[in-house]
Amino acid sequence: MTTLISPQTNTYNSNNNTYQKLQLMLELGIDKEVIATLLEIAEFSIHHIRWFASPIIVYKSSWSETIPPWLITACYRERLSQIYFEHEQNKIENYATKPEVLAYLYPLSLEMPMQSDWTNLYLWLGNEVLTKYNRIKDGQKF
Repeated sequence: MTTLISPQTNTYNSNNNTYQKLQLMLELGIDKEVIATLLEIAEFSIHHIRWFASPIIVYKSSWSETIPPWLITACYRERLSQIYFEHEQNKIENYATKPEVLAYLYPLSLEMPMQSDWTNLYLWLGNEVLTKYNRIKDGQKF
């Protein structure tokens, strides 16, 4: 079975000042195109730059308008982390990040009932992402 969600459990942690500044820029709401341009100037792979600048794919539904803005920002933050991780490893992979999969499943879960495997995946992702981005208190579960 092919894994589509990044197996990376720890995000890229570095004392890299540029990485930290780019993450801060994302938190402050700077356009992803600006950050993609900075990645291009830093001579990152064109594959990584295009992936970073591409839109977040979500299940097409009227519920997709209710995706919380922090989740979209989390998608780009995780993409940036994955890009730096892959750049350091000198490789390019084709994974979706956990927040991206959660953002895709969010409107789907409101549109129709999901099978148990998808529900379990959604709940696991919700717990992982909400905990990481401090959207639930320590000790609580999604």
